[in-house]
Amino acid sequence: MIFAHAPAGYLLSRFVRPRRGPAWAFMLGGVTPDFDVPYFALFGPPVATHHYYSPLHWPLTWLALGVALLVLAKRAGPAAQLTLRALLAGIALHLCLDTVTWNIYWAAPFDFTPLKLTDPTQLARAWPWNFLTHWTMLLEAGICAAAAWMFASERKGSAGSVSARSRAVASP
Repeated sequence: MIFAHAPAGYLLSRFVRPRRGPAWAFMLGGVTPDFDVPYFALFGPPVATHHYYSPLHWPLTWLALGVALLVLAKRAGPAAQLTLRALLAGIALHLCLDTVTWNIYWAAPFDFTPLKLTDPTQLARAWPWNFLTHWTMLLEAGICAAAAWMFASERKGSAGSVSARSRAVASP
């Protein structure tokens, strides 16, 4: 996945019933593991290898950090717990989506055996064309389209219900 992480987080927030946590937390979690990309783009090894070098893409890092933060969040109350759970769910979704086309090291830092389901880079073209012409780009486009459709339909539905309520209040 390259650009569908935030839309996927939004979709996840809409499919979790009853709504458990704010949509922004799911979406932020969806992009949090990639907070290391600017560093690797400027100073580190090639960005394509950041899943190997960065603990932000190691699921065990998030498992340990998540457990510790959930214990601390108990003191902050139910709203903080729901928000943190939504953030962690978005992070887990990011790692699962990255496993489709990028190496994820699920047991790092103890074992660096990579796991990915398909490899768009195996085609004999420059890497942008490999990704743009691979079937996983349709998956990303589908995720983005579904999120846009859901967002638009929710906005349309909420606008209609607001105007219906205001008419009901305005009428005698």
